[in-house]
Amino acid sequence: MNRTVPKGNITEEQRWNEFISRIEKRKKRRHLAEALLFACGIIAAVLLLTPVERAIAPRQLVAESSGFEKTVVLPDGSFVRLSPGSSIFYPEAFEDTREVRLLGEALFIVESSPQHPFLVHMNGGTVKVTGTRFTATSFPDADDFKVSLEKGRVELEVDGRDPIIMHPSQEIRIERSSGKTAEKHLVFKDSRLEDIMNSVSVIYNAPFTMSEGLKDIRLSLRLLQYDDVSKVMTLIGIACGINYAISADGTLILTEK
Repeated sequence: MNRTVPKGNITEEQRWNEFISRIEKRKKRRHLAEALLFACGIIAAVLLLTPVERAIAPRQLVAESSGFEKTVVLPDGSFVRLSPGSSIFYPEAFEDTREVRLLGEALFIVESSPQHPFLVHMNGGTVKVTGTRFTATSFPDADDFKVSLEKGRVELEVDGRDPIIMHPSQEIRIERSSGKTAEKHLVFKDSRLEDIMNSVSVIYNAPFTMSEGLKDIRLSLRLLQYDDVSKVMTLIGIACGINYAISADGTLILTEK
């Protein structure tokens, strides 16, 4: 038969056991609360991910650049140079498609693989390439995003619109709210005049001829991409001090002054 020990007659050992028992109960309650908080945090994080982020969430890696540029090598060997304040989300290993998500600005040098398209998802649009060099800019608090193509060819897919085919030296800025093209520029950095004209020829579908002595003139230019090629040629002519004419069949003719 159990007998209740009077309170005044509790032994030191019983007091110690009660003390330990209370501590163990508190530990269990604290661990349970921490586990619930952790589980809630995981669930909230998953729910806050966009569909694209959920798709690449398994074994997802994140690279962030704070005050300096940061170079990241992706699983396929492609290089990404993150500008300060930018982040990129990517999986530990690519499968049929190579998909990443960009917040901020980065230069991409993509390994060529036509069978495995490379997609950069941004807020409001996606850049699709197979192998090229381009810069994408998409900061979360900005009203627009921008893509600048240096080499290769890309498709710029804006939500709900037909893809925009971009050629080297083109820079396109898109308004997020409307999905419309806000500005188009032609950007050349210390480029040979012959290379500049090759880009102009492709973009405007206009053949050209030029004097041999003009080919190696080097220029750095940033021009609005006017619909009328004559406006672009006028600015190029002023920049490097040359004459140009347009023949009856649309050929651009560049000559020395």
